[in-house]
Amino acid sequence: MGSRVRDGAGVIRIGVIDRRREWSMSFQDKVQHKAEEAKGAAKDKAGDLTDDERLQAEGQAEQRSANVKQAGDKVKDAAGKAKDALS
Repeated sequence: MGSRVRDGAGVIRIGVIDRRREWSMSFQDKVQHKAEEAKGAAKDKAGDLTDDERLQAEGQAEQRSANVKQAGDKVKDAAGKAKDALS
């Protein structure tokens, strides 16, 4: 079970619930970042097929941005696992 912490208002929070909320937000972020990557790939391909360099460059930029966000997600996951291992 999770750790119990009493906050300033006297409410007891249980660590398991907090972790579920974190997991849910983390999962939503991962899905959003993957969708951004797919959107960028679609723009990149559409720009390539139509010889629209601007659209292609925009798609590539969106893919890079999504990849950076996904790398951040992986770092957060690794940090969380390391924290849990030390607990």
